Parts: sequence; structure tokens; C-alpha cells
Amino acid sequence: MRRHVSRCLLVLALACGAATAQEGPVRPQNPLARDPWAGSYRNAELRVTLERRGDGYGGTIELGGQRLALSARGADRLEGAFTSEGHAFAFTATLEGTTLVLASGGATHRLAREGAPAGPGAPAGSGAPASGGDPAAPGADWQTYRHALGWELRYPPGWQLQESELGLVLTPPDLARDAQGQPLEAIIVNAVPAEGITRPDDPRALQFIEGQLQQVFPFLRRAGEPRAGTVGGRPTAELTLAGKNPTGRDIRALVLVKLVGDQGVIAMALGEPERLRAREAAVRTVFASAGKGQAQLDRNLVGVWRYERHTFSGTFSSTSIRTIALRPDGTCEDSSRTFAGMDHRDSGGHTTGRTDVDTGDRGAPRGTWAADGKRLIMQWTDGVEEYEYELGGGAMLLKTGRGEPKLYQKVN
Repeated sequence: MRRHVSRCLLVLALACGAATAQEGPVRPQNPLARDPWAGSYRNAELRVTLERRGDGYGGTIELGGQRLALSARGADRLEGAFTSEGHAFAFTATLEGTTLVLASGGATHRLAREGAPAGPGAPAGSGAPASGGDPAAPGADWQTYRHALGWELRYPPGWQLQESELGLVLTPPDLARDAQGQPLEAIIVNAVPAEGITRPDDPRALQFIEGQLQQVFPFLRRAGEPRAGTVGGRPTAELTLAGKNPTGRDIRALVLVKLVGDQGVIAMALGEPERLRAREAAVRTVFASAGKGQAQLDRNLVGVWRYERHTFSGTFSSTSIRTIALRPDGTCEDSSRTFAGMDHRDSGGHTTGRTDVDTGDRGAPRGTWAADGKRLIMQWTDGVEEYEYELGGGAMLLKTGRGEPKLYQKVN
């Protein structure tokens, strides 16, 4: 079992990098032109601008203050690419009335044309339920959390953010506390592998989340039926739980769930009912802002690395081998193999036989990796590994702070 490190595994499958495009903001050449595509489109996560250029279109994709150049061609459907750090990422786009439907990397994003009349539902910024409309966009003064793997999140000024075993814990400056100083509310964002779930309102997903929440807060029980809607252009499920804590206080919890790629992204806010209502709009905006930019990659780590461990005890010996392949595209593979042997002896100490075991190659699970010069992080389907690392002489030393450091040799 891999060492699990709870991180904010927030995903936006549209891959946006840290590099800023060299072009300035795109402004339509003729705002009165009737080109069906030209204009700007926005949701809580992205802003896309398109203008006619020759027989195609140019423009930008903006995310978290970054602006990435794009180009596309088409009539009823656009096919194109945007660039980040010299790499091109393909996308397609269609129009549904005044809504731009943008697909890239297995994810689909719905963006409303700026200036178009608002559709039915709550106005932006109302903090309405998932079934009632999108929350407001983060303010210009909101803080940004970024992780080496590319996960990013916006949260209000003055709030504190801390990584914990529960996920990302957000602490407002006016956090409610009891007379003993113990917190009376909590705001947590995290994600788990979807494991084949294809809808955020799938009963299996909601039952899993409810069970996990009750392990930490056993007094909570579901209050009402789950609701389905959209937040930030993504299908979202909403679950409410309620109960009395051990001191007899009424506690309510709001859980928001969305699927992006193979991850289920979860935001949970818990507190006394009035306090939760006061936090709800901000929590929805935080949840909608969840995204993923380009992971940081230390190119010195690209290659195949091998670690061997030898064990001897009496007539028993074993060799365990682990091989990690860190690819330049940010993917990684992991394979392991163990050889073991033991001599059998009689009471007189004479060898009577031998047993040898070879587990064979146990396969090569795939994942993604990132490294920022100090930390190597590998995300697998069953957890995340994180190490401090040092390089030298064709070797990589991995340290966790617990257990023995491991020395990997570069073999390719």
C-alpha cells in the first residue's frame, strides 16, 4: 500500500500552463460584426476570447491570471489548439445559443457569452444552490493556492489555508469557536478517485462521501434528498447533512461534488446553521474556482530510476527492485519485482534443498508526477507519494522524514 498524502487533488482537465502568452488581450476588430463566434465567453473558471483572423480564429484562454494563445478553424464547429510552455493542446468548440461548449483533455466546459442576457436561475454571485445557478467569480483580491502537481484554488483574502490529512482546510479570520476555543465550523476541499463513477449524483458516490464524513463527524445524518445542478459549468451534486454535536449544538453540513476526469472533487462546509448560511456563497465560489494548471516538472528527473534492497537472514536472502519511469509529458510508471531464496538444512546443518521465488514483474501502474526542485510528487490511482529529493552522480536520493532514505540509480 502506498503512503497516502492527502492533498487538494483539484482537477481541471483543460491543461493550462504557467507560461503567459506573448500576445496582448484580444479585442474584436468590429464589435458589430455578426460573426457567430467572435466575442468573449466566461464561466467561474475560464474566460475565452475569439476574433476572426483570416480564414480562421485567434484568441486567448485565461485562467487564474494567465493568458494562453489559441488558434482555431471551422464553421459549425471549431477545431484548434492553445499553447503553454511551447506545447500545443487540442480543443474543439461548439455553440449552443450564446453558450460556448469547449472540450479538451476529456473535460467539457460551458461558458456564457459576455453581455448576453442571463438565462433562468439565480443571478451570478447570489450563492444559490447548485440547481439554481453559478456563484460569483472570485474577487481580484482573492488569494491563489497552487500545488506542484498543478492543482489550484482561489480563496478569500484574510483566510488561511493548510494542507492536512483531511484535505485542504480553509480557516476564515472570524472562525466560530466555543468558550474553550474549539472550532465550531470547518471548510474542507479534497478529492478522491472516481473509480468508474460517471455522474456526481450517483448514489454510490454520495453514499461513500456520506460514510467518510460520518467517520469524522458521526452525529451527522442526511437531511433531505440530494440535488443535481451545475457549478462553474460542470454537473454538480449537492448533499446536506445535519445533527447535534456532542455538546448539543445544532450542526449542518453542505457538501458539493463534481467529477473532472477520473477524480471526484469535494467541498464541505460545516457549522451552526446561521454561520453556514453566511459562509455558503464564499464556499460555492471556492468550489467553482477549483482548477488545474501545468504541473511543475524538474527535467533533471526525466528518465528511468531503479532502487534495490537486499535482505539477508540466516540462509534466507531476498532482493526487492522498484523501477520508476518519469516521462517528459508528466506521466509516470511504477513496476516492482522481488527475488527470494532460502537453503533448507537438517538438524546436522547439512543442506537438503533450496527454495527460490520470483514474483515476476508486478505490472506498471500509471500516474502523473511533478517536481519543484525540492519535492517529488507521484499521484497514483490509490494514493499520492511525496518525497524530498537530492540529485548527484546519476543517483536520486528520496527522503520522506520517516524511514530510511532510498537511493535510486538512473538506468535510462
